[in-house]
Amino acid sequence: MLLSSPELARLAALAAARRHGAPGAAGGGRPGPRLGEGGEFAGHRGYTAGDDPRLIDWAAYARTGGLHIREFREQVEGSLTVLLDLSSSMAAWEKDRTARRVAAAAIAVALLSGDRARVVPFAGGRDFEPGGWSEPAEIGEMDRRVEGYPSGGGPAAVAAVRTLLRARRGRILLVSDLLDAESPGAPLVALRERGHAVVVAHVLAREEASRMGHAAGEQAAQMALARVYRKQGPSSSVTISGFQ
Repeated sequence: MLLSSPELARLAALAAARRHGAPGAAGGGRPGPRLGEGGEFAGHRGYTAGDDPRLIDWAAYARTGGLHIREFREQVEGSLTVLLDLSSSMAAWEKDRTARRVAAAAIAVALLSGDRARVVPFAGGRDFEPGGWSEPAEIGEMDRRVEGYPSGGGPAAVAAVRTLLRARRGRILLVSDLLDAESPGAPLVALRERGHAVVVAHVLAREEASRMGHAAGEQAAQMALARVYRKQGPSSSVTISGFQ
């Protein structure tokens, strides 16, 4: 099993906190990363030339004498898609084991939060059957499915990301070592522009992280990743980054 009982208990507590703190958790929608004209009210900012006059808050003007516009967070569908890199490079230093655990934990939290979730494994030259779940009772089956996928094949992160360009708006987690010759940055930007909430879990062995420090940093900058969390494991590191 990828997730132990104590780990599942901690994930359940995290999911409970997420349900209580995220509007729309039960209704299949969550505040998304984009600011627009509809959805949950996010706050005010000062009016600047080019802003839509329809968004001016005239009540705020009456109170303050200054022009402010209302901003709203768009609703993102309550579904999670995990793109799981199982190419040959992930087998080194058992990075694929770490990646599977990250994927399983993310899916478990989604299911425990009342959302749907699916995993889309990828590796060049291989055809995987994606898995999809909608109930917390399916976490055990999900764990076995994610653990049972075989590893091996060429890099295919860019192609995997591009398959979601026509998908319904939702939350996307890419779990990969990002060692492809071609960076998936451009298609990730395209997903972000289409309203998806995109997160990247960058999985590297410690040996790779120390050897590639500068290059990895340049790649992260090119992909416009903002580091928000880092966890050191026995032989690998995982950087979870929100896509800006």
